[in-house]
Amino acid sequence: MITSAFLHEGAACVLMAAPLVYGVAHFVAEIVRQSRLRREGDRYLAALAIVPLLAAGLEGTAYRVDPIQQVSVERVVAMSPVETVTRLARGPDFSAERPFLLRLTGYPTPTTASGTGLEVGTRWSFLLAGDPIVTEVVAHDQRRIAFAVVEDQSKTQRWLHWQGGSIQLTPRADGTTEVDLTVEFTRRLDPSWYFGPIEAAMVGAGLDHFADSLGLTAGARPTD
Repeated sequence: MITSAFLHEGAACVLMAAPLVYGVAHFVAEIVRQSRLRREGDRYLAALAIVPLLAAGLEGTAYRVDPIQQVSVERVVAMSPVETVTRLARGPDFSAERPFLLRLTGYPTPTTASGTGLEVGTRWSFLLAGDPIVTEVVAHDQRRIAFAVVEDQSKTQRWLHWQGGSIQLTPRADGTTEVDLTVEFTRRLDPSWYFGPIEAAMVGAGLDHFADSLGLTAGARPTD
């Protein structure tokens, strides 16, 4: 844990895995301790407690559980869908402070973006710690914009493979627009019961930051 301070983005790996590693180690140590305290006939019963742990340890090698995950965030802006698309076409500004969870773990998020427009076939490149992720607009109508990831050299490949995402625009009766941002990824870490929620939380925090960078803040107006 001490060395994680010098690992930069690698610290996220240490922080995510450490509780699981320590938990398993303490669990096994307790089983060994209990087996030593019990009578010989009862030691086998104590040892059986490790069987579920061994079965769970096969996940990721013998089988996988729900490796494809989706994360969404919702914002409401004081703009029409057309005005919102115009805002989105400007691209993101990543100068805003990142959420606390991302700062704490060192989880990498985009620092710069390059691209123009949101027409089908348009590509946007995002740099994460100096490494690019390239997306392409694959669908665009009045209510939805969809992206696919066509290149990924980022450090987040250690934990997940980005698949793509979408932006859904829903006009509301009061003249505002509900904006739903969704990203899809394939989780690379197992077991699912542990790393699934962790990766969802990390990606969710990153998606919140991305929504802020696009100017999709509460009450955002076209002139902002």
